[in-house]
Amino acid sequence: MTAEQREEIIKALKIFKNPGELFEIRAIFPNNKIYSGIYDNFEEASDDVLNLVDHEAKGTYFIFNEINKSGKKAGHGLAPSSKTTRDADIITRRWILLDIDPDHGAGTNATDEEKADALKVLNKSLLFLRMAGFPEPVKVDSGNGYHAYFKVNLPNDTESRQLVKDFLYVLDGKFSGKAKVDTGVFNSSRISKLPGTHTRKGLNTAERPQRISRIISVPEKIELVTPDAIKAVAQLSSSGKKDYQKKKGHRKVIIEEFNKKYLASEVLNWYCQREGERFISPNSKSQTPGIVILDNGRFYSHHDSDNLDPDHSNSPYDAMLEYGYSGNDEKALEKAAELLKMQLIKKSAEEKPQLTPEKKEEILKDFSEKNESGLTPVTFLQEQVRDTAATVLSELHRHNNPPSIFTRHNQLVRVIRGREGRPTVEQLTRTHMRYKMERSVDWVAIRKNGKELTAVPDVCPWPVVDDLLSMPPDEWPFPNLKGISEVPIFHPDGSIHTVQGYDPESEYYFCPEEGFTMPDIPENPTEEDVKKSVGFYKDLFTDFPFVDECSRTNVIAAVFTAVLRKYVGEICPAFVVDKPQAGTGASLLQKIVGIIATGDIPASRNFGETEELRKEIFTALRDGDNIIFFDNLSRTISAGILAKELTSPEIGGRILGKSENMKLKNDAFWMLNGNNVAIGGDLARRIWISKIDAKVAIPWQRTGFKHENINEYILQNRGTALAAVYTIARAWVKAGCPTPKKIPKVGSFEKWRDIIGGIVEFSGLKDFMKNSDAVYFEADSELEEWEDFLSFLHKRFDEPWTVAKIIDDLKADHAEKQSLEIIHHLPTEMADAWASKKSASSRSIAKELRKQKDRRWPGGWILRESGLTTDNKKHWFVEHNGPQTKIF
Repeated sequence: MTAEQREEIIKALKIFKNPGELFEIRAIFPNNKIYSGIYDNFEEASDDVLNLVDHEAKGTYFIFNEINKSGKKAGHGLAPSSKTTRDADIITRRWILLDIDPDHGAGTNATDEEKADALKVLNKSLLFLRMAGFPEPVKVDSGNGYHAYFKVNLPNDTESRQLVKDFLYVLDGKFSGKAKVDTGVFNSSRISKLPGTHTRKGLNTAERPQRISRIISVPEKIELVTPDAIKAVAQLSSSGKKDYQKKKGHRKVIIEEFNKKYLASEVLNWYCQREGERFISPNSKSQTPGIVILDNGRFYSHHDSDNLDPDHSNSPYDAMLEYGYSGNDEKALEKAAELLKMQLIKKSAEEKPQLTPEKKEEILKDFSEKNESGLTPVTFLQEQVRDTAATVLSELHRHNNPPSIFTRHNQLVRVIRGREGRPTVEQLTRTHMRYKMERSVDWVAIRKNGKELTAVPDVCPWPVVDDLLSMPPDEWPFPNLKGISEVPIFHPDGSIHTVQGYDPESEYYFCPEEGFTMPDIPENPTEEDVKKSVGFYKDLFTDFPFVDECSRTNVIAAVFTAVLRKYVGEICPAFVVDKPQAGTGASLLQKIVGIIATGDIPASRNFGETEELRKEIFTALRDGDNIIFFDNLSRTISAGILAKELTSPEIGGRILGKSENMKLKNDAFWMLNGNNVAIGGDLARRIWISKIDAKVAIPWQRTGFKHENINEYILQNRGTALAAVYTIARAWVKAGCPTPKKIPKVGSFEKWRDIIGGIVEFSGLKDFMKNSDAVYFEADSELEEWEDFLSFLHKRFDEPWTVAKIIDDLKADHAEKQSLEIIHHLPTEMADAWASKKSASSRSIAKELRKQKDRRWPGGWILRESGLTTDNKKHWFVEHNGPQTKIF
C-alpha cells in the first residue's frame, strides 16, 4: 500500500460519488473469483482495496452510477461474493463512460504502442464530441487504455439504456480502428477501473507491463451533458449498429423467431473457434477465448473483468450479426429469414422517401406554420456548412434589432452588465454565439416518420458556429461599436441620444444605471438656463476648499469633459487634483466627477511600474471603462508611459488568452490625485490641475458642510447634474460653437481645448487653466535653473563672451578673489561637471551651452552663438526679448 495510491483512490471516489452515497467495489482475481463490497466511506474503501485485493487482483473496479440504498447497505467490506449490483439496483445514471481499449484481445496487457493507439481514438472522439457541444470530461488512464466520463442526469430506464447504447455505437463506427470504442458499456450497473489500482490482465513483461490506473485530468467545473446533446449524437447511429431487439414489423418478427429457435452456443459454433467452455472471436488478434456462454442461452464477450450479468449480454442473432456478417444487418436478416424459411420483405428504392429541394422546402414550411416561434426553420445536415452559415447570418442580422451583436476591433462583441451592475464590452465566445443562433432560427432535423419525412427540433451545430466566428470581419453585417457611454450621448448638432441602447450616429452604446431619469433639456436654452446650470455646479462644489477661482473652474471643466467625452472624440488631457495633506477631499472631489459621468464611484487603478501600468490602462479600455482613475498617489508623477498614452489616439495591448495584439480607442477620461503632487517630465503639458487646501491641521474633521453627504446628494440628483451640462453644451452649439478667446492653447489637445474651453468660456466661468504656466514651470526644474543662469549671464557680460570667461569667473569664486558668485547660478549639469572634473569642465560647459542654443525661454531669454572671432574662439551672448507668459 502506498500513500500515493490511497490518495488517488480517494480522489477518484470523491469525483464520482457524493459523500454518504453507496458504491460497490469489485475485484476480479486470476481464477475469476470475485470479491465485492458495498461502501459509503471513501477512506475505508481505499484501505480495504489496498490491504486486501490490489496486491494480486487482475483488476479492481467500482460502479460509478447511483445505487439504491433500499436494496443495499454498507458495512461488510470486501469478501467473496456472487451477489453483485445489477441494473435494477441503480437509481440514476450519473455518468456515461467512454471506454477505449487497444484491440489486443483479453488476457494480456497493452504495449506502449497499443496504448498510444487508444489515446488517438480517445482524442478523435473527444474532438468530435466538443464540436457537438459536449463539455470536457473526467479523463482516466485505465492501465491498458483510456476512459472518459461525462456527467449526466438520466433515469435508469429502457430509453436511457438505448440512448447510451446508440451513442456508443456512433463513436465506435466513426473512430474505432487499432483501438476500439467499447460498445458494451451501456448498462447502468457497469463497473469501471478504479484509479489508483493495478491492472494485471497478463504477465508483467517489459513489452507488456502491468500498470497502475490514474486520473489524467478533471475539469475545474464538471458540467452536465444534456439529454438533447446525447440524442443529437445518438441519432447518427448507422443501420448496422441499431438496437436489433427493437426492430419493427417483419424484421422484428424474424429476429424474435431466430432467437427462439437457436442458442447463442449454436450460432457461435458456426463462426467462432471453441476452446473449452469459451469461444475465440474470428477477429481476435491474440486468439484469446473471450466469449462466454451464459445459462440463459445468451453470450457475453470482450471484458472478462465484468460480472457475468444477463443484463449485459447478447442474443443469438447478435452473434450471427457480429461474427458472421461484421455488423451488416441486411445480410444477417436475409440469412436468418433463410434459416427460418421466412420471406424477408424488402422495401424498394422507389418506396423510400426522397428529400428533394422542393420536398425540403415543403417540410420546413410545414414546420414553420405549426411552430409559434416565428423563427425561420434551418436544417444543417442536408447542406454545406457555408450555405447554412449564410442563412443563419442573414437571420442573425435580421433579428439584431435593436442591435445586441457588434463588431469591435475585428471581433464580435456584446454589451453586458456584470454582477456588480457595471456595463462592460465582452467578446462573443463560441457558447455566446451559439446562444444567439439558437434564438435567431429554429434548428430542425429532417427525419423519417414511417413512409414520410418530417422536421423535428434539433440543436445548433458547432461547425456552423465556428464558421460564422471565423468569417472575415468585413463580412459581418453587424454595427461597429466604439464603446459604452453611461451618460446620454451628445451629438454635434446639439441633439442627445437618451434611449438605452445603441446610438448609430456616435457608434456608442448608452447603458445607464437602473432607474436613470433626466429632466428635459430646453430645445433653445436661454441665458438664464445657462446661468442656472452653472449655479448648480457652483453650489455642488461649494464645500471644497479651492485655493483660487481657477481650481474651481477646472473641476467643473472636468465634469464637462467626463460627460461630453464621446462628443469630444479625440484625446484629452488628464485631470489632476493636488492637496497638501490627506483628508482634504481630493479623492471625494474626483469621485463626484465619476458618479456624474458613470452613475457609480469609479474604481481606482493601480499606478504601477511601466509594464504594469500599461496593462492597467489597456484592461480598462478593453472593458469599456469610461473613467481611468488613479487615487492618492504619493510620489512624483512622471511616468513616460502615462504621458505617451495620454497623447495616443489608440492604445495597444495583448488580447487575453491569445498571442494576438489589438488597438483600442483612447476614449476614456483620466483622473489622478495625491498629496503635494510633483508633476515631472512631459506630463506637465498633458494635464490640467485643481488645487485644494483646507488650511487646518486635521482637515477630515471639518464640519458645517452644506452637503453633509455629498455622494448621496449627487446620486439622487445625477439626472439634474447631467441636464445642467447638456443645457450649457446645447446653448453653446446653438450659439455657433464659439472657440475660446482667453484660454491658452494646448498642444496635442486642440479639439478638447476648443470644445471644453469654448463651453466653459461661453458659460461665464472664469480662469479656466489660468494656472497652466505655473504647473509647467513647477514641473520643469531645468527651465527655472537655466532662466536664472541666462539672466545672470545677461547682467554679467556686456559683450559676447567665451567659455573661458565662465571658467575664469568660477576660478575666481573658488579662490574667493571676487564676489561674482557665478557658481550659485550654474545649472545642475554644469555644477556637477565643475565639481567633479575641473580639468575637463570647459568642454562640459561648452557641450551644455550647445544643447540650449537658440532655445526660447518663457522669460524671454535666448542663448546665441556669435561665431568665431579673430582669436579663433567661439563667443556667446544672451538676448532678451521680453517675457512670454503663455507657454502653450
